[in-house]
Amino acid sequence: MSARAAGAVLSFLAETTAAQAHAYGERYDLPVPLWMNVAGGSAVVVLSFLMAAWFLQPQKETRAPRPNLLASPPGRMLGSEPVLRAVKILSVFLFVIALLAGFVGFPDYSRNAAPTIFWVMGWVGLAFASVLLGNIWLLVSPWRILFDGADTLWRRLTGRGLSFQLPYPRRLGVLPGIVMIVGFTWFMLASGLAGDSRSLACVVAFYSAVTWIGMLAFGAPAWLAHGEAFTLLFGVLSRFSPTGLRTADREICARADCPPDDDGECSDCTEAFLLAPPQKREITLRAYGAGLIVQHPLSLSMIIAVLMVLALVAFEGFMDTAQWIDLMVFLGELEVSGGIHAPVKTTLCFLVATAILFALFFVVSALMRRIGYAGAALKYSTLEIMGLFVLSLVPISIAYHVAHYLYWFYTQIQFVVPAASDPLAFGWDLFGGRDFVPDRAAIPLKVIWHTAIVAIVVGHVIAVYVAHRVALNVFGTRRAALLSQIPMLLLMVGYTMTSLWMLAQPIMG
Repeated sequence: MSARAAGAVLSFLAETTAAQAHAYGERYDLPVPLWMNVAGGSAVVVLSFLMAAWFLQPQKETRAPRPNLLASPPGRMLGSEPVLRAVKILSVFLFVIALLAGFVGFPDYSRNAAPTIFWVMGWVGLAFASVLLGNIWLLVSPWRILFDGADTLWRRLTGRGLSFQLPYPRRLGVLPGIVMIVGFTWFMLASGLAGDSRSLACVVAFYSAVTWIGMLAFGAPAWLAHGEAFTLLFGVLSRFSPTGLRTADREICARADCPPDDDGECSDCTEAFLLAPPQKREITLRAYGAGLIVQHPLSLSMIIAVLMVLALVAFEGFMDTAQWIDLMVFLGELEVSGGIHAPVKTTLCFLVATAILFALFFVVSALMRRIGYAGAALKYSTLEIMGLFVLSLVPISIAYHVAHYLYWFYTQIQFVVPAASDPLAFGWDLFGGRDFVPDRAAIPLKVIWHTAIVAIVVGHVIAVYVAHRVALNVFGTRRAALLSQIPMLLLMVGYTMTSLWMLAQPIMG
């Protein structure tokens, strides 16, 4: 039976020699058969595993120095009050314009500023910036800026803070943020309303109210770190970036329930960073991907959040394939009287996909633990192994994001020109760009598609490297690390094959 199944898969792949570039809306024929493309990408991942096993050594206790960028002259200039104030004013201005355009503007997607600001700049653009630069969301978040402004004004009037400072229930972890991510996924992928500017403005207004209520109850640092979806999403992606957040105060780390590093400070802890006074905040320079190698296991809720980020970007790509339509038809045939609406089915499928991913990673982590600790004392539980290794999957999330959104972002960011000239889509022409037509052909589709292929493969290669580095730190010896990473390698190769296959499918959405 297994031989027949394998033969059927190979036959299917061999027949798929011409495929449309996924998510681009134009046809691009693969230069090689799909099976060869998938096999080549998988071979690169396996080769990277062998190279990591051969060259990497267990690290010594001393860590590489990470200079504080805020202590350098360029950093002090960029972190000066005039620059920060200008950035915050611009962020709030765009936020208000987008809400205004959504509520009172004409719902023209190509000119109304709401979709361009919220989706193109706010979601896709900030995700790319978080990966390339760092966690700039904490600086430009309009909800934090407006709340901090109201809090400052309230302190001047009453002498006390605006928040009630209720103790955040630590047992919940980032569960409120996970609920918000599910809601965001429902609206973006399932509701069918994401392109409607008025619906978008209503949802953003509702989300704003929930966010401010949470900040009012528990304080901005606690709620942003645990209950705000985009702080979680961009915080996960920015772990890959060359800059990290560090708090030089052990007491603040303990207050935020963040375990300190070996040097007594805590890194990439949002709550501690926001709680710390400016003089105790550091933005450190590091190698790309270094922030994914952690000293302490992530909590269960944070593991789910990281896996949900991976599930989100992969699931969105799958929704553009013919197989997704077949799945929806199949689920429709299973409906009882009354049926299940498509948005509900889509949301349930996303949750099931996240659950399957969690189960797979749990099994892989259990195997890593059993193999890595063979004959030795068990230092970490399976959940703790998951918490140590889960961030190694972040490069795969980034690769999916690039592959799915690269061409879309290139075309959609050009709508900034007509949106700036006519933000409410009333027929204005403030800057002479109202009738601007985006140039979709400036970059050949072949280049975009191959860039997406490279991103998928490189993302998995980096994930293999990070996982092997973590394995060396956790299991101590090269042999234990090598053997423990075989289950992880199988998972990575499976992801590579699936993503390359999905990228080659004809776009249906």
